[in-house]
Amino acid sequence: MLHCRPFASCRRVDAPFLVVRSVQLFVPQLVPDLPEPADALSRHPALHRLLARARRQRVAADHFEAVLCGAFAVRPQDDWPIAPVTLRADGQAPGEHFWLRADPVHLHARQGDLVLADSERLEVSTAEAEALVDSLNRHFAGDGFTFSAPAATRWYVRLPHPARLRTTPLSLAAGHGIDALLPTGADALAWHRRANEAQMLLHAHAVNAAREARGAPVINSLWFWGGGRLPECSAHVSVWAEDVLTRGLALCAQRPLEPLPAEAADWLARAGDGGHLVTLETFSGGQRGGWDERATQFERTWLAPLLRAVARGGLQALALITQHAGSALHFTLSRSDLWKLWRRSYGLT
Repeated sequence: MLHCRPFASCRRVDAPFLVVRSVQLFVPQLVPDLPEPADALSRHPALHRLLARARRQRVAADHFEAVLCGAFAVRPQDDWPIAPVTLRADGQAPGEHFWLRADPVHLHARQGDLVLADSERLEVSTAEAEALVDSLNRHFAGDGFTFSAPAATRWYVRLPHPARLRTTPLSLAAGHGIDALLPTGADALAWHRRANEAQMLLHAHAVNAAREARGAPVINSLWFWGGGRLPECSAHVSVWAEDVLTRGLALCAQRPLEPLPAEAADWLARAGDGGHLVTLETFSGGQRGGWDERATQFERTWLAPLLRAVARGGLQALALITQHAGSALHFTLSRSDLWKLWRRSYGLT
């Protein structure tokens, strides 16, 4: 049988019943956006048990995309190179080019600011995406830009030269005023101008006239973010995910990539020995229900079964990783940690 340190390489030993399976559970937006998030977490017994007994580590991280990139040893360029990674998952070859995400969004005025609604809420059709991208390519042809939409809600632009930008991921900008979240860096003003040009083109487009006529929110802007060239990636885990970034990172790192089961019981039945990385989007914005409802679902389908597996020896280690208030939060639990009964309270720091 193989013996592994958590998330590390394995060696063969003679202990016939030793379990050598471990999992890193990446959960974006786990911590609720509430004045007292720890109180909300404490209402859920499996979460409370894990966070109270686990060993904790806090590492600076501006957003969850940076946390996931770090798990695959991806380094930031001027920006985090999300666009070429997700493009790979969307079935296109990034090559040596510089790419930006150019996602379709809806902006609406609120209290003197423009608030962003992301593309997942717009129900953009493939035909609409193709028509708008075709118009963008004609408009920006003189700049050497090439827009594409391999997914109706994920658009990209290939640039002839790198853009010196630092950007905000769409997941962080959605639902917020954009003034403080626009790109910064040496080329920021040029890209603010291009965003304005795109807004004028989209405003006058027949696709948006048809959307407005049927009462659908118009696609009135693009959100530029995640620029870079395809990075070097590495990992030593099997990957289970449906989200485009984790899948792209797994492909980049040439790691085994499996579809995500609906529940931990199915995952435990299928996952072999060694280290595994699982990304769950239970708390992400596109899911239904309030935070407490999602937390109950997360506990029932994933966390409680995984805690039982640790207690019974079916998992050597469980690590839950999320991001909150500018930090990546790591909570790591082994079987011995469950017996540390004096650990009855916890914090997020």
